[in-house]
Amino acid sequence: MIDRYGVNLSYDKAQAKENITLRVTAVVVVAGVVVVVVVVVVVVVVVVVVVVTVVVVVVVVVVVVVV
Repeated sequence: MIDRYGVNLSYDKAQAKENITLRVTAVVVVAGVVVVVVVVVVVVVVVVVVVVTVVVVVVVVVVVVVV
């Protein structure tokens, strides 16, 4: 479809649709990366807390047994 200025309107619509698709894809990819980073950080924090707790318990048990 060509308008009175000779611009191909159907091409513009297709281009606009493609641009929107690319933007949505970019947003979804960024959101996915953010979710993965948050999950990794949470897992690391949980692992650190568990390790610290185990070390503290072991130290307390050793101190109690020795003393």
